[in-house]
Amino acid sequence: MKKFLLLFVIASTFFACKETSSPKETAQAFIKAFYSADRTSAAGYLSNDSKAVLDKAETLDQQPGSPEESFQFATLTETVSGETATVKNEAITIPLVKENEGWKVVLTEGLLTEIRTREEALSDAKKSWDNLLKEYEARAGVARDYIKYRKSLGTLSPKAATLGSLLDSSAAPKDWNKASLLAYVQNQEKLTAAIDGALEPSQTANTDLTMNYFLRFSNAGDRIKAAEAAYQATAEKAHSPLYVPLPGKAANSLQVKAD
Repeated sequence: MKKFLLLFVIASTFFACKETSSPKETAQAFIKAFYSADRTSAAGYLSNDSKAVLDKAETLDQQPGSPEESFQFATLTETVSGETATVKNEAITIPLVKENEGWKVVLTEGLLTEIRTREEALSDAKKSWDNLLKEYEARAGVARDYIKYRKSLGTLSPKAATLGSLLDSSAAPKDWNKASLLAYVQNQEKLTAAIDGALEPSQTANTDLTMNYFLRFSNAGDRIKAAEAAYQATAEKAHSPLYVPLPGKAANSLQVKAD
């Protein structure tokens, strides 16, 4: 009976180890160990040639975020080709190789840096979005002031009225997700066109506030362009499920203007 139980335990251990040796599970286990600053455990998931890369890291600091969320574990996929495999999603790509009947992560200095700076990249994306949102909302405030001013003069044109309606429908949502963020940005682009159409020269521009609004909108537009460029750069780096890059605005095509 004891012999049977011993064989059962050995067999259970063998199959349990085998079940946890898939490329995706190995990659996830390595990231978790790295995030908890467990150098010994992290090294155990690395290929023999990769351990030297980890050894070069003088310190291994515990990361503040959740690896499951930061690296979007739920969306990771694995591709196996013989003795090599790749685990990836939009956030990260991890190569693996089979050694001693198990999968091991092939760690490069680039991959090490990517994992190590993940939380910083996500934080930078959030900060830059918050700044861009602030600039969008500041311009909306100028637009509302302009509409009120035109109404007070009794010179609210149809285009200015359209701008007012668009302002009412383009407010920032309470809950942010990828879809609501992109929809909000799309409304901001419509708002840009509506502002350009609503700004009308005045015969008394030198004595009323028309020129003042032209200048305020121009300055707001410059700040938005700079904030968009900064956000785009951080979003492209972060690969966040929420703070996604803006469509049609690649970072290398946006020029940040000096304040």
